[in-house]
Amino acid sequence: NIGGLCGFSKFCNIEGCSSSANITTTSTSAITIAGFIGSAFSGGASLIKGCYSIGHIELGNNGHTYSKFIGAANGGGTKTIQNCYTASTISTTVTDNQAFINSGKALNLSISDCYYVDGSQTAISGVTITKKSAADLKDMASSFNSTLNWTDYQFVAGTTDTEPLIIQKK
Repeated sequence: NIGGLCGFSKFCNIEGCSSSANITTTSTSAITIAGFIGSAFSGGASLIKGCYSIGHIELGNNGHTYSKFIGAANGGGTKTIQNCYTASTISTTVTDNQAFINSGKALNLSISDCYYVDGSQTAISGVTITKKSAADLKDMASSFNSTLNWTDYQFVAGTTDTEPLIIQKK
């Protein structure tokens, strides 16, 4: 498992984190890769809140499980994902229909206010993940902040379309 923040998470609460990692693999073995978390496996409840990824992923073959934010979210326990976005990119050598999370590896999800900038997302039953332009995301900083209730940090509009929102100390 390879991820911009971590390759594998289990029973985790991750809040206010970002990844700008560029990931390149030439592996011909099937692996799980994503811009934020490779595999969010949980036997219990997990929370990912107020996070984003913006790096580039270069895949070695089409046999990988991949996505721009979370590659796989398997196992029991609910994985709650709130107020997150990805502006990551994936090499053009693969079918880009996993813009936020790999739909074939998505179990027990509760997703709200999550977005992707480029590509397309295969539908996941009971979950809404919306495509937004970088300009739209920049205008949504206050919306993100109103539900995050952070004491010391906040989302603000970024200066580039590559990173439309950034986390900043208040």
